[in-house]
Amino acid sequence: GSTVSISSATDGATIMYTVDNSTPGESNGLVYSQPITINTAMTIKAIAMKEGTTDSAVGLASYSTANPGTPCQSGYWSSTGNVPCNSCNVVADATGTSNGTSCNCKATFTWDGGTGTCICPSGTVYNSYNDSCAANGTPCPANYWSTSGTLPCTNCSIGNPHASGPNANSGKACACQAGYVWSTSTHVCEPQTSGACPSGFWSTNGYAPCTSCNFIADATGPSNGTACTCKATFVWNTTSHTCVCPSGTVYSSNSDSCVSPTTPCSNTNWSPTGVEPCTNCSIGNPHATGLSTTNRKACVCYTGFTWNTSAHLCQ
Repeated sequence: GSTVSISSATDGATIMYTVDNSTPGESNGLVYSQPITINTAMTIKAIAMKEGTTDSAVGLASYSTANPGTPCQSGYWSSTGNVPCNSCNVVADATGTSNGTSCNCKATFTWDGGTGTCICPSGTVYNSYNDSCAANGTPCPANYWSTSGTLPCTNCSIGNPHASGPNANSGKACACQAGYVWSTSTHVCEPQTSGACPSGFWSTNGYAPCTSCNFIADATGPSNGTACTCKATFVWNTTSHTCVCPSGTVYSSNSDSCVSPTTPCSNTNWSPTGVEPCTNCSIGNPHATGLSTTNRKACVCYTGFTWNTSAHLCQ
């Protein structure tokens, strides 16, 4: 029987196809690797996919076992204009119409009979930003980059989790989040390894590599390079590199702050001494009412239960 070839103008794209009238996709269909033999009437659906680009539209073409010399019908092509014919619907950037020996291409593209694809004319390059061909030297649009700063360009958001969005350096790099810098070798935003720590980051010497203050409990976020700024009542500990309660104070879970160790527990907390640090009566104590006794040294229990001073539970 005759054969049908499927192609894509996107370099490196994977083509998935089906012959059972189902819709091809990443998890459905066969990977196209060689021309498809037409031994009986069949409908082929195909789609071209490549990571970082938009999937092509699903192309659909029906084939029969017509005699050689039969002209290609509208929307199909062959080098002779006769069967066996190929569908224009599976050619990327084609309009789906044909003149028999070629497919009609979208604006800015031109037909290449050698490869049976729509390609960018000489002097132009493919622009993935709007799926068109643009003149050589066209600058990368915002959020795209290339080593030359001109087309073809790559989206800064693809495979680059620490990019901040817009490009930088005249399109030759992506702008990076605080604490990250653009690597000209890996072409991604990597942790900063030199220079002073930016605001919101810290290190023992104030220089890279730096750590974000956003990961420090009870820190407010800003930093002075060697320490994070802590919330009111907390101080920075240069040994543990955390925000801690100053000497002479204890942590109060009731107010999430540091208080005097003589501060009485609230009416929902308790401690053996009745003062901070205290524990909430509702935590791990299902038979407590949630309130503490007047002296705050125990929790009030439901009827039928009493406070156990050893287990610190209502039993």
